[in-house]
Amino acid sequence: MEIDKKFTESLWLGITDIYTEVFECDFIKKLIQGTLSKNIFCNYIMQDDLYLKDDIKAFGELAQRLNDIKDSEGEFFKKMSDDCIASEQFMHNYYEKKYNIGFADKKIPVIEEYTHYLMEVVENEEIAIAQAALLPCYWVYNSIGQRIYNHYKKEKINENNPYKEWIEAYNDSNYDAYTKKFIQIVEDSASIVDDKTRKKMYDAFYKSTVFELRFFKEIY
Repeated sequence: MEIDKKFTESLWLGITDIYTEVFECDFIKKLIQGTLSKNIFCNYIMQDDLYLKDDIKAFGELAQRLNDIKDSEGEFFKKMSDDCIASEQFMHNYYEKKYNIGFADKKIPVIEEYTHYLMEVVENEEIAIAQAALLPCYWVYNSIGQRIYNHYKKEKINENNPYKEWIEAYNDSNYDAYTKKFIQIVEDSASIVDDKTRKKMYDAFYKSTVFELRFFKEIY
């Protein structure tokens, strides 16, 4: 069967309502305005730290599996994980020092569920499905970062916005390049699997995007 020209376009189309809800949620709206409660933001950073630790594990597992069949993709995911997460952690470190943020004792329910789900998929499902499950964290954040940044410039929001560094981290050109390459890899993977697997890829992408929305809502 010949698939649509852009499988990944159908993935994004399928989460349009969720993405809109993410952008319009109180956390993001107040972050754009610079009025988000410092306590809420600090709690977000602490929980995101816990998420990133497991994200590194998930990408490491995916890279290891790919090394056996596609060395170049395995190397890409390893490098992507190292570079992008290092960039995020650099931004986290900035805020941890600025606001004297400590470390969370345990994950809130949505982060516990999300990270458990990702590891389960990466360890047990086909590689294409694992890729689709991991993609939303990068694609959604990259898109949000670009959209916020454009809105930020257009509306000439106060340059003293305390969350400016967060906004800029996800609008970074390096982060954008990695995200685009990741999307293309998922597109290529979809072109060589059957309909059943593509459906599972779609479901995995959708489920992870819902987790992203839940995180923004539940941390608020």
